[in-house]
Amino acid sequence: MLVFAIGMEGAPKKKIYAVGAYRGAPTHLYIDIKSGMKATKFNLFINSPNHPVVLLVGAYEPAIWTLHITPGTVIDTVVIGGFYRQVITGLPKKTKMIDSKVLKISHGRFYVDKKRYRGVDQVSFHFFGRRVDQLVTAIDGKIYIGKKLPIYHYHSLRQHPDLFFSITEKVSKEKAVSSYRSFFEKFFSWVGW
Repeated sequence: MLVFAIGMEGAPKKKIYAVGAYRGAPTHLYIDIKSGMKATKFNLFINSPNHPVVLLVGAYEPAIWTLHITPGTVIDTVVIGGFYRQVITGLPKKTKMIDSKVLKISHGRFYVDKKRYRGVDQVSFHFFGRRVDQLVTAIDGKIYIGKKLPIYHYHSLRQHPDLFFSITEKVSKEKAVSSYRSFFEKFFSWVGW
């Protein structure tokens, strides 16, 4: 197995967290044309002033992740997993971002919950040469890393999710459902059903 160990100089000082769930809190947004599903949202609150943080984030359903960090917290790297499209907002400019799907193998797609976590360690080994330090699952779309503080201690670089999509990627519910039905109608006519 080829291990890249991206940016893990001083690896023992950095903490690797795998976070996620099957789905987050509901939204009205569509960010994944292929699935036609509404995106869910996660608010990730990170308080780690003593250790730089590496995040592996993943949900099964399309998801918008918003990071909220305390002063002094450094987000070194974020690895995006998930089975459908995942979008990260609130990232500091110097944070490295990796899409785990570049692995082109099954463990490149992962999401974190109490029953599914094996793929997370494989991804962590591939990119960083070691296992994750902690798995954290979301409750109602919220995840806390480190000591939980009152909300006013956290800040976020607010970015509207529209900033991440071209006009052709923005779809209404009707267009997404219509596209989905059209695909299956063509498929069933092709197989003779």
